[in-house]
Amino acid sequence: MKSLDVVLSRPGIYAVVTPHVLGFVEVDAAGKCFQLELASGTYARDGELRAGGWNIDAILSIEGPFGRLS
Repeated sequence: MKSLDVVLSRPGIYAVVTPHVLGFVEVDAAGKCFQLELASGTYARDGELRAGGWNIDAILSIEGPFGRLS
């Protein structure tokens, strides 16, 4: 999947794959998207990502949504 419209309409955690980076984002029920911090192993939210700020051409795929256990 590579459509931000679909991603932002479905809450959950997504893996974002580019040629150089594997990252994770979380979309909440309101459609806000947050980068997840990986270094600590907690996957805490680390800032909101706005839809217009993505370099969609660099994304190979977006996989998900995967759930978050509370």
